[in-house]
Amino acid sequence: MENRIWQAKLLAFVHDPAEKALVLLRGKGHEEGTVRSLRKELSARFGDFENEEILGIVKRADHWASAADRLQLPRDLPARVDFAADPLLIHPLTGKPLKISS
Repeated sequence: MENRIWQAKLLAFVHDPAEKALVLLRGKGHEEGTVRSLRKELSARFGDFENEEILGIVKRADHWASAADRLQLPRDLPARVDFAADPLLIHPLTGKPLKISS
């Protein structure tokens, strides 16, 4: 039982990889690339990380976390951000937008 708790925590941690902002809304999604590779590697080294029960727990926690992160906007306002087309960061202390250009 205790291993399952740590498996769920580790899967939740690797569920959103660093490149998520760059691949989101551009194809299959962030769960098809690095996340799938990490799950396979973790399974090979530490046991069953493809367990449906644990994946369900992580999916439910991810839904709760994403719901808490999103503003409750009226439906007619766009709520999507395309970081690949318009890379912009907001400084966490000053609130100033930081435009990223190549």
